[in-house]
Amino acid sequence: MNNPGKAHFYTRTPMYKQNFLFIIGRFHPDVGGTEKACCKMAAKLHELGFGVSILTAYREGLPPHEIIEGIPVYRYIKGWHLFEVTYMLSVLSFLIAHQRTIDGICCFGLYLFTAPAVLFCRCTGRRIYFRLGSARQTGDFYRIAQLKCNRFILWCAKKAHGAIAISGEIEAELIQHGFAQDKIFRISNGVDTSIFSPGGQRDDKIITVCYVGRLTEGKGLETLIRAAAEIRKSTEAFKVLIAGDGELLPILLREVSANGLEHDVTFAGRLDDVAPCYRQSHIFVLPSDSEGMPLSLLEAMACGLAVVASNVGGVPDAVDPEGNGLTTPEGFIMCDKGILVHPGSSSELAAALKKLIEDGPLRTRIGRNARAYIEKSYALHDAAVQYRKLMAGS
Repeated sequence: MNNPGKAHFYTRTPMYKQNFLFIIGRFHPDVGGTEKACCKMAAKLHELGFGVSILTAYREGLPPHEIIEGIPVYRYIKGWHLFEVTYMLSVLSFLIAHQRTIDGICCFGLYLFTAPAVLFCRCTGRRIYFRLGSARQTGDFYRIAQLKCNRFILWCAKKAHGAIAISGEIEAELIQHGFAQDKIFRISNGVDTSIFSPGGQRDDKIITVCYVGRLTEGKGLETLIRAAAEIRKSTEAFKVLIAGDGELLPILLREVSANGLEHDVTFAGRLDDVAPCYRQSHIFVLPSDSEGMPLSLLEAMACGLAVVASNVGGVPDAVDPEGNGLTTPEGFIMCDKGILVHPGSSSELAAALKKLIEDGPLRTRIGRNARAYIEKSYALHDAAVQYRKLMAGS
């Protein structure tokens, strides 16, 4: 993924139509939904002929600038004494130093960096947008509420040209906080459907259920392990593959051992390329307590997997966009593009997974519907075109 070396802002040549700057609090080697979305969108806009650079926080032990997936990344943001003030000043100083090579800015998150970016753009005539990654207890509004200068950040955010909402829940929260409807733009996360596509060899004698994401609180992984233990009472023709890393790993390993699932649950660690993980699996599971619009869900659907996911955040936007799902006696919601479950219910999750494990034709039908819907509504190219129009003011 990395190609270390001195990175420079794109120069103004006919090769680049405009130069955009993405600002994000954390970036590679941190890998989460927002980080992945930022990187993939930057790379796609670059592919479309736009110069894109990424500004992120300084991190000890990492180079201050490098090239990642063809995109210059600057680790310049730094807060020290009077953290909130100096953090914002470090952003502002970077923007002023590079103002001749910035035509527009998109902030991936509503945070300290949003305020100086808005002030800079309003004073220099650049376009500025910010994108929210999630809502409620894991959302941007909840996070900035913990900051002393939260009112200042909100005041600045409302001076931006617009907010990008990746789900209906986030759009509703923006309106709740006083943002004008005509300044909210619904652009979901996008998936490269040429990379994430059906294929690969699957062992249909053993049904593989996969999870891809961080091993952290709120992802519902303890619920998944309890559900696996419940399923194992009636069938052994399945296994669970968990890809990702995080601080919860030791606890999850103990849970697996306590439930006697050492031969049924595999931890694959962090994978730089997750597409093969999807292709060797039959079912994707996302038992989170909260989500924005999870990229892993969209990627799995693009690969033609039947999905079982918690009915939270932007998940129903993808799994049940028409709202036609039917609630079963077991409590889960059967949709034509996947199954929705209530977060925290291991019995409901077990029933939904068992339904797909035992019904091959149902798995295939749901997977095909999911793939077709992602191609139509969540293609990365289409999302990038929407970003380009916003950022370019066209």
